[in-house]
Amino acid sequence: PPVDLVFIPASLSRREEQNFLLNLIKERGIEEAQKAPEAYTDIEGHWAKNVINSLLDNGYYILGSEFEPDKAISVREFLTYAKFMYPTETEDEFKAYIANVEPEKKAADLGIDINAPLTRETAAKYFVYDSGNYDIAKYSEIFKYPFADEANVLKENIGFIAICGAKKIFSGDENGNFNPQKTMTRAEAAAAIYNYYSAK
Repeated sequence: PPVDLVFIPASLSRREEQNFLLNLIKERGIEEAQKAPEAYTDIEGHWAKNVINSLLDNGYYILGSEFEPDKAISVREFLTYAKFMYPTETEDEFKAYIANVEPEKKAADLGIDINAPLTRETAAKYFVYDSGNYDIAKYSEIFKYPFADEANVLKENIGFIAICGAKKIFSGDENGNFNPQKTMTRAEAAAAIYNYYSAK
């Protein structure tokens, strides 16, 4: 099939580039494409306000005028917020991406749910996958787990969490625990995404 080449002006900021692409997609018939919000109306006084606004200014956002910072973030929302995937991609494309990161879920009948709440352990795997260190992280025996709750972590995930700890993408709680199965909120995801791109 023919392929359309799209030339994006080099002068565009990340946010302008994202809006440029989404507008282009919308013009070609995909109705779900929407512009970034100008501002969020519900984050005043929230601990993550500055991080959320900084991400928004740089083109990383969740659609809508309300951010709902304390709401649990889904896998799909996280992947699009971090720009690991675009919101206009199909459910099958999301499932294929997830299957690459979580090979135990390669078959759709194993229950890949793109709208499931995101856990800290899973988020760590997505960050490492995007960074290009996925194959190294699988060798858990070469990593020292940096948190206090190693007994609660699957051995095969130690490398992913250790890399994220070393890069300061995640920090431990007041007891030094990572809490691998804890569901992440949108605000917590924003902080982790901010830390991830700051560490690059």
